[in-house]
Amino acid sequence: MRLRHFHVRMLEMALKMRNKFLKARIYRDRAEELRTIADGLSTNSERNFLITLADDYERLAKVAEAQGRFAQAVEIPH
Repeated sequence: MRLRHFHVRMLEMALKMRNKFLKARIYRDRAEELRTIADGLSTNSERNFLITLADDYERLAKVAEAQGRFAQAVEIPH
C-alpha cells in the first residue's frame, strides 16, 4: 500500500511540474500574440497598453517556470 501511495504522489508531482511548464508556454504564446497585434496598431496608447499586457504575461510565464523548477527540486528521491 505504501508503495502505491508513493507512486501516486510521484505521478501527481510530475503532472504539477508539467502543468507549470505548460502554463508558461501558454503565457508566452499570449504575450507573443499581443505584441504582434500591437505592432499593427496606429496609436501609441493602444500599442503601449498591449505591450504592457504582453510584459505581464511574460512575468507570469517566469513565475510558472520557477514554480515548475521548484517542484522538480523538491521531488521525492528514488
